[in-house]
Amino acid sequence: MVPDPIKSPACTTQPEEVAKDRRHALLSLTTTGRAAYDNLSMAAAQFDRKLQERLGGDDVQTLKRCLRALMKNP
Repeated sequence: MVPDPIKSPACTTQPEEVAKDRRHALLSLTTTGRAAYDNLSMAAAQFDRKLQERLGGDDVQTLKRCLRALMKNP
């Protein structure tokens, strides 16, 4: 078995059997990890709502377009 590269109470890993490539692993969230994900997800959604309220429709679209362009050109 491949050593667990991630030591965290938030997740567990298992080697991915299908790929037959030991560099791949299946990551599963524990109850602690799922709770952290849920909290982060709610905070991100709240931040997004506040950002959209402050910027307004046209500026939000401009920001999204700029962020997409940045993601294409590392």
